[in-house]
Amino acid sequence: MFCNDLSFSRDFNCVYLIPQLRNHGVVFTSLTKLYTSQQAEDGQARVEEEQMVLVLTLADFVDIVISVKEVMKLLKVLVYLQLYKNISVVFVESWQDITDHVCAVTKALSKRPSKLLTERADLPFCVDGSWAGGARVGRDGSGLRAVWVRQIQQLNRVSPAVAAAVAEAFPSPRLLLQAYQNSGSETEKKSILAGLSVKTEGKERRVGPDISARMYRSLTAENPQLVLD
Repeated sequence: MFCNDLSFSRDFNCVYLIPQLRNHGVVFTSLTKLYTSQQAEDGQARVEEEQMVLVLTLADFVDIVISVKEVMKLLKVLVYLQLYKNISVVFVESWQDITDHVCAVTKALSKRPSKLLTERADLPFCVDGSWAGGARVGRDGSGLRAVWVRQIQQLNRVSPAVAAAVAEAFPSPRLLLQAYQNSGSETEKKSILAGLSVKTEGKERRVGPDISARMYRSLTAENPQLVLD
């Protein structure tokens, strides 16, 4: 009943075939079409989703398969649909199986953005060992310095001694931000911490321009995807 109007130029994602049903529709097709809309007023291109549900009879589905290519066998048609038309055919036993499958796919898609963020190599949010417990902060503010030191240590190649030296010179992020605001040029801001003295095992060295510049970027950059190192 729908086969005459169907066009495989559209992006069908999945076809559910129920061989037991012969009268009330045997194919459940979920169509999800992703497209980029025209430029919005703010100049940002947006991605939107269009979803629809289509129920076909067995005869309609067979007509569609035949219309693809009459000489193809069924398995070849399924491969053709998956590779060239982005259509997957799933054989199920009942409407309940369709519901379960759609719910599972929807759940997986909803979790995909957060999983991509947590799996990124440059965003190691998951910590273990002593870092997993965090730092305890009291009602009187005690412990905030420990939080600040740990925040500094999260930068790559920043040792506890370097973090302690920075926290000693600037006991809070606010004081360091004020120092950046009171500085003149961009070069001067990036080198504020470079001359700080760091003492380790009886030796004395400097924080250095590299760590100083990365600290500046970490506290002032507005790009959340910026790789600091």
